[in-house]
Amino acid sequence: MSNISRPRQSEAAADTLHTHKMSMAARPAGARLEQSRDGDVDEAEGAPGDPRALLAAELLAVQEATGLSLKELERVTHVSDSSLSRYLAGRSVPPWTVVQTMSRLARRDPDGLRTAWAAARGTRLNVPRGVAGAGHDDLPRAPLDFVGRRPELATLVATPGVWVVDGMAGVGKSTLAVRAARTLAEAERRRTLYLNLHGHTSHRAPLSSEAALAALLTAIGIPDKRIPDDPDLRAALWRGEAARRTPVVVLDDAMDSAQVRPLLPGAQDAVVLVTSRRRLLSLAGARSLSLAVPSLAECRELVDVIAGPARRAAEPDAVDEIIEACGRLPLAVQLCAARLQHRPAWSAAFLAERLRDEGRRRRELAADGGGVDAALALSVAHLTDTERSAFALLGSLPGLEFDAYAAAALFDAHPADAEDLLQTLVDAHLLDESAAGRFRLHDLTRDHARGMEEPGRAAAERRLVDYHVAAAAEASTAFDPYGSAAIDLIRPAHPADRLPAFADAAEGAAWFQENLPTLIHLSGTTLDARSLALLRNSVCFLWTSGRAADMTALGRHARTGTRGPGAEEDHAWAAHMLGIASFIAGRPEEAVEYLETALVGAPDRRRAALLDALAVTNTSLWRLAKGRKYSEQVVTYFRTNPDIRGLGMALTNLAEIANRQHQPDEALTLTAEAIELFEHDHYDTGRSTALVVAGDALRISNRPQQALEHYHTALRVAEEQRYLDSTARALNGLATTHRGLGDPARALEHHARLDELLTEAGTTHGDLAEFLNERARTERTAGRDTDAEASAERALSEALESRNPYEEGRASALLAEYATKRGEQDTARELTLRAEEIRTMLGLVDWGGAAIVEG
Repeated sequence: MSNISRPRQSEAAADTLHTHKMSMAARPAGARLEQSRDGDVDEAEGAPGDPRALLAAELLAVQEATGLSLKELERVTHVSDSSLSRYLAGRSVPPWTVVQTMSRLARRDPDGLRTAWAAARGTRLNVPRGVAGAGHDDLPRAPLDFVGRRPELATLVATPGVWVVDGMAGVGKSTLAVRAARTLAEAERRRTLYLNLHGHTSHRAPLSSEAALAALLTAIGIPDKRIPDDPDLRAALWRGEAARRTPVVVLDDAMDSAQVRPLLPGAQDAVVLVTSRRRLLSLAGARSLSLAVPSLAECRELVDVIAGPARRAAEPDAVDEIIEACGRLPLAVQLCAARLQHRPAWSAAFLAERLRDEGRRRRELAADGGGVDAALALSVAHLTDTERSAFALLGSLPGLEFDAYAAAALFDAHPADAEDLLQTLVDAHLLDESAAGRFRLHDLTRDHARGMEEPGRAAAERRLVDYHVAAAAEASTAFDPYGSAAIDLIRPAHPADRLPAFADAAEGAAWFQENLPTLIHLSGTTLDARSLALLRNSVCFLWTSGRAADMTALGRHARTGTRGPGAEEDHAWAAHMLGIASFIAGRPEEAVEYLETALVGAPDRRRAALLDALAVTNTSLWRLAKGRKYSEQVVTYFRTNPDIRGLGMALTNLAEIANRQHQPDEALTLTAEAIELFEHDHYDTGRSTALVVAGDALRISNRPQQALEHYHTALRVAEEQRYLDSTARALNGLATTHRGLGDPARALEHHARLDELLTEAGTTHGDLAEFLNERARTERTAGRDTDAEASAERALSEALESRNPYEEGRASALLAEYATKRGEQDTARELTLRAEEIRTMLGLVDWGGAAIVEG
């Protein structure tokens, strides 16, 4: 190492030879110079022929070439329009960065204005002797399309020092570092040094530390003969010269900490900006700035600068789709904007369509043999064989978050070893860690990984599905051990030490909440018996938490995957679950169709469960006679074929019908038996339902205090079980009872809690029309007629959608009252006729003759 040959000056110049020093020259006598907030120099306005007037004339021509107003320039340059006005009038001399930005917007070379700017500012440009290739500004030319990154740029400029700017390929590290270096150099009158370390350059090895030191020393004018052969002496010489000259140094595309460490000056005021695709964790004394992809707004600015604002103004939605298809990666957005610029016949919608297909997207984001794929390939090339294989396999994951257990299934490794591999990929910026232990691939990175050849991919994908089936079984057991046992979960062979452990129901629920999108994706990909297994192992959580849309998605995949011969019973079970999902979602007619389909040829035990579901569904449609018939059959079956839980649910459902038929004493007898059965079986989910139905019976029979006790107990039990249905119904019961007791304020508190519950759950509820009708009546009682009418209108809409005639009639009756008050007699008459028609059809004496009496 001590005999390493030094690069010749011409060889070093190929990598850097970029220095820039600016010093103040004598100002004209009497001139007043003050540094403004924007970094410009304010002076008295110059006469024609004055350097400031000449610069102003040049800048006016530049502004005209941009076609932008002062306000538009303000947005792009991030300089106030008042400051821009002073520059264009010759009253102030702008910072060089403003001249550069305006020139690039006009598609002009800013160096053409350098002499005029220097003259107006009263400075002279001083280039040190013996520095080959030095010029006015020898940092790499700043791109014309630098936009955004305001907070990041402000951080680097406000707190200068040793910074490592890291991020994935194409995220804009080098552009930001060069922009920050130029700003710092001009603000502090320092020279600049730029050196490409070639950590990820195609067909070229990374620059060694010794060669990099020689290049830096040569660039600042140290003669070749003074550069020591010994690497330690060479580093010491660099530190001494850097301390004396205090340049702003950009070390671009570093490979690792070892490459950079000898290049860092030792002075406290040293300013070094290092860029790397890897996190340089062991680089002591350096601060880190990890670049994420920019915001949608910043990407829109980038498109405007390259393709022109008119492009996005004409098709804003299509441009946004293009940006999101690029994953907001600046390199990709830049390429797409250039496509629009150079292909005027292409609409943004046409390009967006081409980007929807993964294969075509990869081709669209290539350019001149480079582009996104080429940039990512250079990052992947520095991985070990094991890391490269792991990265390729991650491409089999959907574009969703995952954890080390899922990765372990892909890698066929222990989760601890998988975690180590994932962290290596995170440090290489090929993977994002969105939260502790949760990982995600950028969309374009996933495309690249999926496109890599990997012979073990098919087997890995089978392991991935089997893992999720097994993990869902464990999570379901933790969430609801009794319900899971009744469903007969499917447990594929999977090593126990490669499955997550769940301490309680909360951890089981959290796993489902994090992984449901992946379960749905895998279910739709396999479309075989494993789709049924994913549904079966998830249904306890889905049913209890009221996630009807997710249950429907899994159910449809399961039905498709069980269409073959020999899978008839599984196919019927999937239809049964789809019926329940439709009911939860407030689509009872659709539920009846699924349930009756599943009923054909079902064995006795399954038949009883289906009849029970049909009883509930028909009851919700106010087909009470049919619902009672089904429910009584189920009660008879479970009394003959003992099943504590099945009998308890059948009794509860029959009690619900009794309430609607205004027979509260029968309902109380049935629910008392059901509650006793559920307590014996430790089935709190069922107990909460029975308590709500008992509360309804007590309220109907004018025993409000006892009703409140039952609702409060039901609410506590349901919340402990995270059972959305009973939680919602208990809150509704509490609100209705308090209104009946003449306390609408307290009732509205419970209505508000119910609204929050459904909003946070992100789902609907089969009884939503009832909830809204009750809220409307409470608001009317509280004197909030505008709110009451709005709630009644929503109730009517929900009732019509869910085909609930009782709630449709109640909403129509209340809306008729408000129409009458406004003098809208025709509307009032129409609503009243509809309400009366429904009341007669249902056989009600009045709207207090069913489950819910008016308060």
